Amino acid sequence: ERVWRGVSDGITGIVVRPMQGAQKDGVPGFLVGLGQGVVGVVANPVAGAFGAVSTVADSVDQNLRYWDQRPMGRRREPRTGRQCRLLRPLTRLQLEENIPSAQKVKETKST
Repeated sequence: ERVWRGVSDGITGIVVRPMQGAQKDGVPGFLVGLGQGVVGVVANPVAGAFGAVSTVADSVDQNLRYWDQRPMGRRREPRTGRQCRLLRPLTRLQLEENIPSAQKVKETKST
């Protein structure tokens, strides 16, 4: 909505600004108004786009603040092995023995 408002303000400004300037100061006012209108054609849509991005960023910020205030808690039960014992992390040697790609990397580094 802000982008479209910026575009419409920029297009109407290219007509309205010179007319306002001409009514106020004659030909010099018309030329100043024309310059303001031309600048407004570019500046108003850009300002509208920045306003839209700002609105989205504020919404994301509010959403993140909402979720940060809620306690995380446990999302799943811990992984267990046989007889409900916790899994132990693998050693580097076990990883190299059990993962073929790790062996290929090890062979590549040694050559």
